[in-house]
Amino acid sequence: MMNKEAQPSPENSGYLPQDNFENERHQIRELMRDDPHRARVKTPADLAEDEEIEDEVSSLSKPAHRANTRVERHLKTELKKFSSNIKKLDRAREDLEDDDDNEE
Repeated sequence: MMNKEAQPSPENSGYLPQDNFENERHQIRELMRDDPHRARVKTPADLAEDEEIEDEVSSLSKPAHRANTRVERHLKTELKKFSSNIKKLDRAREDLEDDDDNEE
């Protein structure tokens, strides 16, 4: 067992606001080590580069979006045709069943 004198009590810990500041600085250093871009201040050149990248991504995604829209429209058209054909087949089946009933 450890004696009580070896463990500092909160009242006698010698806590100063400077300790909190050092703790925050240590946490910031840890963040910078984990992700250096996260803690870095962006310069105007960095912001311009980010904007260029966003513009490029946007310009690349527009044709893809248009292609997806065309495919979506095509699939909707095909689905309508398919539904129409199913209805026609159902009507033809019902007509055949009616004809069979009438023959009997």
